[in-house]
Amino acid sequence: MGRKPKYSKKVKIKACKDYEKGHINFQGIANDIRTTKEVVRRKNFNFKKRGIRKKTSLLKVRQEAEYKTVDFFKDKGYSVTKICKVLNTSRSGYYKHKNRVKPEKEKQDELLCSLITEYHSTFDEILRYRKMTMFINKLNHKSFSERYIHRLMNVLGITARIIRKKLIALE
Repeated sequence: MGRKPKYSKKVKIKACKDYEKGHINFQGIANDIRTTKEVVRRKNFNFKKRGIRKKTSLLKVRQEAEYKTVDFFKDKGYSVTKICKVLNTSRSGYYKHKNRVKPEKEKQDELLCSLITEYHSTFDEILRYRKMTMFINKLNHKSFSERYIHRLMNVLGITARIIRKKLIALE
């Protein structure tokens, strides 16, 4: 029994949308992507239930992008009230965000993210999350869990480059 095939998000979404439009049935989709009808049915059910999942973010503020946009246009001379109205955000929410103090956890996440990206480039992108955790803990005299570092690496989209061992043929 081999490994389960992994399908990209695009393939899954396309299959679900094709089924919803009535272009093809579950069995036809299963034959196209070489899997069983039951797997396709389950994927379609989950797609209807959850929709497309968004990527996780380090930001703890829901409308961070809108608030940055307000800052940008405020510097250009526009009024905050009009910008907030166009962006469909509250003016009080903008000022609350502007005057907010970052929690320690958020500061720690940002520091660790900078360390992860630094070590990732320093070690030629070969560190996986376990070794990354080991280096961060050893070089900075900290004790972060592997799971925490792994989550941050996923958020940053950092993966290790896998190096295969080369066999040397002796003559």
